[in-house]
Amino acid sequence: MAGLGLQVEQSLLAEVEQIRSCQCRLKQLHQRVCDQLRCSRAAQQELELDVKSKESALGIDNVAHTLNNFSRGINYYGGIEKYDNTCVSTPREVKSCSSYRIVRHRRDLLTPLFPVGCRLTTPDSWAENSNRNCQRSQNERIKSAQLRADADNLINTCSNEIWNSWGSTNNAFSRRVAETLEAKGKLQMHLHKVQKEIFDEEKNIELLRKAILDKSKPLKVAHTRLEGRSHRRAVELCKDDAYNALVQEVQELEHSLNQLHRKLEEAEAQHQQLLYTQSNLESDLRLKVNSLFIDREKCMGMRRSFPINATIKY
Repeated sequence: MAGLGLQVEQSLLAEVEQIRSCQCRLKQLHQRVCDQLRCSRAAQQELELDVKSKESALGIDNVAHTLNNFSRGINYYGGIEKYDNTCVSTPREVKSCSSYRIVRHRRDLLTPLFPVGCRLTTPDSWAENSNRNCQRSQNERIKSAQLRADADNLINTCSNEIWNSWGSTNNAFSRRVAETLEAKGKLQMHLHKVQKEIFDEEKNIELLRKAILDKSKPLKVAHTRLEGRSHRRAVELCKDDAYNALVQEVQELEHSLNQLHRKLEEAEAQHQQLLYTQSNLESDLRLKVNSLFIDREKCMGMRRSFPINATIKY
């Protein structure tokens, strides 16, 4: 019994340790997911900024494409043809390095101002920047897909490990409950036998007391006869056959009563021992019933269904 109880404790401790190990691994995975989420959002932001810049450039090119000799707002810009778009620009006013700022002049011509401290790109560097953003986005998507697969595998692995620990603990509980039930049955059987023995012993005590009471009256009669015959006078006070018979009768009755008293004492001592044994059995039985209630009703009652769903939906 103690071995199975220790086995249940060890199974529970192993299950707790397994759950904590899974929690630690899941926390590490959660940190990786958070880091990957930040990287994916950074890549998304770069793509959004690149798309926004290209939409702005496309709008500017569309405006430039629609200009003709009769368009309003056309004007001279001295030295504009000498501007080298591979050099660092130093314009009058900008707010961002990642996009152009559009201002309106007096004649409603849209004029871009180049970013301060930013080198204007060549067609090759422009294409390289777009490809780099796409490649980073693709790499982050691959990492995210791999991380989702790792998360799926880890969750399923943790679920299987916890399920195995769960099943091992439940099996230990089942064996413990079965042995407790067996011990409870044996205790109830022994208790029933002890109670029957107590009942028989109490009947025996009553019979002994009745036998003592039954023999006390004949002894009183014999004593009274001897006492009465002791009042005879002179030569009449002799040890005749009647006297000898009375003395023998008294001796036999006293010997019988002594034996009955000794048996009564032994029966009462045995009765007290049986009562003590009954008390111990009842106490042990209460402990078994309490243990059975805790293991089967409380503990196993909370462990009837596995509290983890390994299904992952994206």
